[in-house]
Amino acid sequence: MSADPSLPPVVDWFINLVATYGLLPVIFVGSGLILTVWISLGALLDRAERQREQRRIPHAIHQLELFANDPDNHRRETP
Repeated sequence: MSADPSLPPVVDWFINLVATYGLLPVIFVGSGLILTVWISLGALLDRAERQREQRRIPHAIHQLELFANDPDNHRRETP
């Protein structure tokens, strides 16, 4: 344990980890956890974007069909 009680608990926890396991293993595991969270977050955001696109495309097709079937939207030739 650290000798300084004024340190924040996170810093004290990190110092204890480094004292127990060494600096390189702590950095290696920490970077692995950060990378895992980063990749998972990217996958979730990508999935959300794909789902948003899948909802948007049918809506756009429906709007085009409404426009095409509305007789007021067709061009008329002037005599």
